[in-house]
Amino acid sequence: MMTAAPLKDRERPTIFIATALVLLAVLGLWAASLIATAVEPRTATARELMVSALYYLPFVLLPVAAYCLRHRGLSEGLRLNPLPVLPTLTVAFLALMCVYAASAVDGLWIALLNALGLHEPDVTVAAANSAGLTVQIIGSAAIPAVCEELLFRGVAFSAFERRGTWAGLWMSSALFALTHGNLFGLPAYLLVGAVAAFVVYALDSLYAGMLFHTVYNTAILVILYTLSDQAEALAEAGASVDYLSAALDLAVVGLLIGATLWTLDLRRRAAGIAPVPRDRAPLAKRERVMLILLLVVLAASTVVVQVLTEAGL
Repeated sequence: MMTAAPLKDRERPTIFIATALVLLAVLGLWAASLIATAVEPRTATARELMVSALYYLPFVLLPVAAYCLRHRGLSEGLRLNPLPVLPTLTVAFLALMCVYAASAVDGLWIALLNALGLHEPDVTVAAANSAGLTVQIIGSAAIPAVCEELLFRGVAFSAFERRGTWAGLWMSSALFALTHGNLFGLPAYLLVGAVAAFVVYALDSLYAGMLFHTVYNTAILVILYTLSDQAEALAEAGASVDYLSAALDLAVVGLLIGATLWTLDLRRRAAGIAPVPRDRAPLAKRERVMLILLLVVLAASTVVVQVLTEAGL
């Protein structure tokens, strides 16, 4: 059995290429959304699936796959290593805990933004029946999880890991959060992105991130489907949330998540997986330019989404 090379010695995508691929994904998401708006699917679920089909294949999966095929030595850099069997249950448990934690973080963050006079975009789409739920799980949970992990925890994490493992983890997580373009979900996306990146790093397998992300997405869809008949009652209950209780619940689940990550970190240390040392050297000029361009586009996208929401569009 071959042993993977140490993290610091692996071939990686360049930061320029990683940011360019993320930028392509952002522009592709807007293109897919505009096409779906022009076509006007009959239901919100149909629109969601149309955007997914128009977006993930041509703007995420195919560009990343084409780049990897031209650079066949990237498999270790992207952590395309087998996922050990025993940690899969730990990863699934962690994903479920993160669903609760992200919901609590969202609740507190949304309360703050509402107090500032901002309104949340309605992006939740519950399936109408079990068949619709199955389609949603495939089209809106599994496929996005695989494609997004390949782009963010694969290409982006690996590329920015040239600057150090922790720089790669947080930079890829920030890009993941900003790419969703939802100001109200920003802290939750950042939390989920960071945990997914740590799982991938600790287990040295991108498939761990794909499993984590798929379980997380699926759990949200199942919860929405299960509680869809109680949406009005839940909305009324949400108006009188006990924020102190929510904060305490978040602290408890945060401890559970922290303890689980600690066990994974112990396993990482036992496996001899050492982080890439921090590199303080300045980025190359074209890397800085591409990164600044990407951040400007991401910021503009978030602002546009919020402006459209406030306008009721």
